[in-house]
Amino acid sequence: MEFNTLVDFKEAIREWSVLNGREISFVKNESYRVRVECKAKCGFLVLCSKVGHKHTYAIKTLVDTHTCARVLNNRSANSRWVAKHVVKKMQSSENVRIRDIMQDVRQKFSVGITVARAWKAKLMAKKIVEGDADMQYAALWRYASELKRVNSGNTVKINVERPSPTIQPRFGSFYFSFDGCNKGFINGCRPFIGVDGCHLKTKYCGQLLIAVGRDPNDQYFPLAFGVVETETKESWRWFIQLLMEDIGHDKRIVFISDQQKGLVAVFDEMFERIEHRFCLRHLYANFKKKFGGGTLIRDLMMGAAKSTYHQAWMQKMNELKNVDFNAWTWLMRKVKAKVTEVVQNDDQAENEEQNNVETEFVQNDDQAAVQNDVEPENVHDEVPNDVQSQTQSCVVDTSQPQPKKKKTIKPHHGLKIRRSERIKLSWFKKPITGPGSSEQPITIEDPAETSSSLGVSTRSLKKWKKQKSS
Repeated sequence: MEFNTLVDFKEAIREWSVLNGREISFVKNESYRVRVECKAKCGFLVLCSKVGHKHTYAIKTLVDTHTCARVLNNRSANSRWVAKHVVKKMQSSENVRIRDIMQDVRQKFSVGITVARAWKAKLMAKKIVEGDADMQYAALWRYASELKRVNSGNTVKINVERPSPTIQPRFGSFYFSFDGCNKGFINGCRPFIGVDGCHLKTKYCGQLLIAVGRDPNDQYFPLAFGVVETETKESWRWFIQLLMEDIGHDKRIVFISDQQKGLVAVFDEMFERIEHRFCLRHLYANFKKKFGGGTLIRDLMMGAAKSTYHQAWMQKMNELKNVDFNAWTWLMRKVKAKVTEVVQNDDQAENEEQNNVETEFVQNDDQAAVQNDVEPENVHDEVPNDVQSQTQSCVVDTSQPQPKKKKTIKPHHGLKIRRSERIKLSWFKKPITGPGSSEQPITIEDPAETSSSLGVSTRSLKKWKKQKSS
């Protein structure tokens, strides 16, 4: 059996000794040979050295008979060997306790390890899974330059803090987005973006900010990533402004998020360009903590959120108000800003429409008054005498001021009609044409007239009727 390096041989002999429950010691550990003996001096011996004229190593001497008893607390199972077997569990589960590591090693390999060895093995396994944080932060500049080299359209921003030239720069924030993702979102996705943040559970901690969209297949579409020290209003403003510069300001974007720290205030400042909505899942989670669950309240809230027009939303909210007034008050407070804005826009549109209608009526009344005051000349010469006598009897005395008739204006409530209802109204308002309508009624003609119009005599028609009756 040959090995590429002596390190491979030492790992293999350690694995074999731990699985068999024996302790070994390395008597010689040189660059070209390794001698291994049993720690109990029972006669076990292995010698591995370099093969001549080759770059490999082979076992030259082997005495594989152990006369000693099995050892439970095997020191050959060091922390590096334990970490190699803990890595798989650390990859699938984050919360791995020291007690669990000791119990798994005892059950699977029949080997007992100490608490210090299990703790050190956990740190090694965590470093293998997550990597070295110092090396990762040191490689950020190289990663940013590589992104710009591959595609000049990629956006990479790194902010550092350096109080004085003698102090090493300190990491501040990091933002990057890919040009291909931005173009794909602009040309193939709906203007809908979800933003969220989470904690980085590494050596230096921090916050990870992310923005995702929805592709035509209704799957997640990544847009931008950001790493900041804390989640504040300034960090969210910096992240959202860079994102809007990448995707452009041509479309009106709708953002959805939870109640992140400082994010709602940033959206209020940028309200002219973007719209903001709350995530229903997080909103219902907070709602459930305060007022409890229940099928009725949950269905009412979900129905109000999924309604597509204002009347259906008001119906669900009124039902929720009848069931639980406090829950209705809390939910209305959460969407108060959005509802207030909609009501203000409807009131402005209503006032503008009423002002336009009133000015139109006033202009029409003024024109009518001017026409009544100024009468055209020779108007009686052109009208016949009998018509003049009828019109003179209906003339109103204009010497006394006549009160103007007030025309009532129907109130406008600002409620939108469903599209299906508008189609029905416009369809049934159309005049009915064809046989049977007012324009073309159905008439029963005289057979004699019909026959004469067709060139048939009445005698031949009577003869045909007698033949038919017989």
